[in-house]
Amino acid sequence: MAARINPATVVNARAMNLTDIFGGPSYRIPAYQREYVWKNQHVEVLWRDLVDHYEANTTHDDLDTNPDGYFLGALMVIPSSAANNEFDVIDGQQRLTTLSVLLSVISEHLCLIADPGQRKGYDRNLANLLARFSSGQWLPAVRSHSADVEWFLGQLTGELMSAAERLSFFDSNPRAVALLKSDKMALRIRETVELLEKRIEEFVFSPAATSDKDKRVRALVDMLLETVILLRIDAGSESACYTLFESMNNRGVSLSQSDLIKNHALRVAAPVSSVLIAVQDGWSDLKAVVDGQDKLTAPEIMHYSQISRHQYCQASRLFSVVSSRLNAPTVAASYIGELNEDSDALEKLLTGDSSAWSEKTNRSLKWIGEVLGIKLAYAFLLSCYKVNAKDRSRFEKCVVDVEHFCFRYMKLLEGDVADLAEAAGKYAELLRSDPTGVAGAAHLASLVPNVECQTAFSSLSVTNSKLGFYVIYKIEESLLAKGGSLPLSQAAFNDLEHIAPKTPKAEDWPNMSLLKSADPDRYKRLIWRVGNLLAIPAKTNRGLKNKGISEKLTGNKGKNYASSTLGLPGEVDGFLDSGHWTEQSIEDRQRYLATSYFGPAWSL
Repeated sequence: MAARINPATVVNARAMNLTDIFGGPSYRIPAYQREYVWKNQHVEVLWRDLVDHYEANTTHDDLDTNPDGYFLGALMVIPSSAANNEFDVIDGQQRLTTLSVLLSVISEHLCLIADPGQRKGYDRNLANLLARFSSGQWLPAVRSHSADVEWFLGQLTGELMSAAERLSFFDSNPRAVALLKSDKMALRIRETVELLEKRIEEFVFSPAATSDKDKRVRALVDMLLETVILLRIDAGSESACYTLFESMNNRGVSLSQSDLIKNHALRVAAPVSSVLIAVQDGWSDLKAVVDGQDKLTAPEIMHYSQISRHQYCQASRLFSVVSSRLNAPTVAASYIGELNEDSDALEKLLTGDSSAWSEKTNRSLKWIGEVLGIKLAYAFLLSCYKVNAKDRSRFEKCVVDVEHFCFRYMKLLEGDVADLAEAAGKYAELLRSDPTGVAGAAHLASLVPNVECQTAFSSLSVTNSKLGFYVIYKIEESLLAKGGSLPLSQAAFNDLEHIAPKTPKAEDWPNMSLLKSADPDRYKRLIWRVGNLLAIPAKTNRGLKNKGISEKLTGNKGKNYASSTLGLPGEVDGFLDSGHWTEQSIEDRQRYLATSYFGPAWSL
C-alpha cells in the first residue's frame, strides 16, 4: 500500500556546510522573529570556538586531509511566503547573521593570497555566497524584514569592503549614519563587524602562526566553508516547524544535557548493582523535586550545582564537564548525592524557611523569586546556603547581597545572562575561601558600580506593580533608621500609588490629561517612573484614586499622604512645581531618590 504522505514534505533534516548553506536559497528573517541581538561576548565565544577548531585541524596552517566537522547546531526554516527559492528562518538567525558578517570581514584578507588565480577564485566564491546584485542593490544571503537593515547588511556583505571602506561607510554614508542612530540591529551588526575585524587581524598576523599568511588565510576560509556544519531542518509549514521547535526545546535545550548525564551516570554505575540502584533512586528523588515546583528544571538544578560546588561552565557544556568526572561507580553515586543535596536546598530556597532564617532573609528570597525573577540568582543562593545556612546572620547578609546585586545587574544595567553565570562561579569560589562573604560581596560590587547604577536608577521606569512596590519598599526600608514604618504588605495592586494617576481627569490634572491624550505611550512610561510612585495603605489608596494633588497631599478626610506613617509620602509636596505635580516634579523627585536613597537601599 502506498504511503499516504511523504515524511520529507513534513520535515526534512540535512547536515550542511557553510558552502551548502549560503550557496542555495537565501534566508529571510520574518517580522515576528526577534532582531539580531548578539553582543560582543556571544560573538567572542563563537570566534574562540572556531579558532580552537582551526588549531585542532591544521598543521603548520595546512588544513588536515580529513578534518573533523564543527557542529554549530540546528537551523530551522520553512518555505518563505514572500518569494520562491527562499526560506523563512524560525531558529538560528543569530548564528547565520554572524557567520555572514564573519565571512565578509575575512574577505579583505584575500589580498594576501599570492596566486592571482586562487585569489580571484576565493574572492568570487565568497561574493557569490554572501550576496547577489538585483534591481540596483545588493541583496544579502540573510535578508531582513526591515528594508533599511537589509540594505545595510547588503552593502557590507555585497561590496566586500576593506576595514577603511567600512569605517567610511559607517561614519560618512548618510543613510548608514541615520540608521545607526535609530536602529539597534544595525548597531549590533556594526559592533560585530568591528570586533571580528580585530580578532581576524590578530589571527592572521599572530606571532605564533607561520610566516606564510597566504596559506593561513586560505586554510581559514576552507575550514569555515567546508567543516562548519549546521543541521538545516526544513519544515513544510509554520505549524509543523513550531511543533518540532517546541518538542526539541521544551524546557530549554539543556534538557538533553540532563538526559545525557543521567544515561552516562547509569552506565558508569552499572558494574556495581548496589551503586546502580542508589543512582536510580537518586534520579527519582531529583525528578520528584523538579515535578514538585515549576520554577527550576532538572538541567538548571544540575547547572547551578556544578557552578556552586565545582566551577563555572556554560550550560551547553554541562555534559562534557560532568561526564569527564564520572569515571567510576562510586563517583557516579557521589555525584547524584550532591544533586540530591542541592535540589533539596534549592527547594528550600524557593519557598523560604521562617523557622530557620530571619524575616529579612525570607523576604529577600521572596523578592528574588517573585519580583526579580532571575533564575541564575539561585546559583548564587546555593553557594550561600552551602557555606552559611546554619549561621543566620551571615546567611542573611549573603542572601541580601545577592538580591541587591541581581536588581542592580539585571534591572538597572540590563546585564548579560551568560556573564551572570560566570559571576556566580566566581562568587562561589570566593565564598568557599572566605565564608564571611566579604570577598564575595566586593566582587559583586565591582560588577555593578554605584555611579553607573545610580545613573540608571535616576531614569528607571518599572514595568509592573510588583517591581514598583519592591523599589518603593526598599527605599522605605532604608528610611527606618529615621523612624516610620514599612508598607503593610507586598499586596502590590492595592498598596502601590501613582501620584499622577493612570487615568487623569481634566479638571484635576489638566496638564497630565493633555499629555495622555497627545502621547499615551509616553504618559504610560512617565507614570511608571520611580519618581511618580509611592507605597501607601490600601484603604488610603482606594480613597484617593484619581483625585487631584491637593486632595492627595492633605485632603480626603485625613486619608492622605500627610497622614501616612511611611517616610516618602511626606516628602512629595517638596517637589511641586508652582503648586502642581508635573513632569519636572517626577524628574526632580527621581533624581533625589537616586542620590539620597539608592546607595543605602541596595548596598553592597
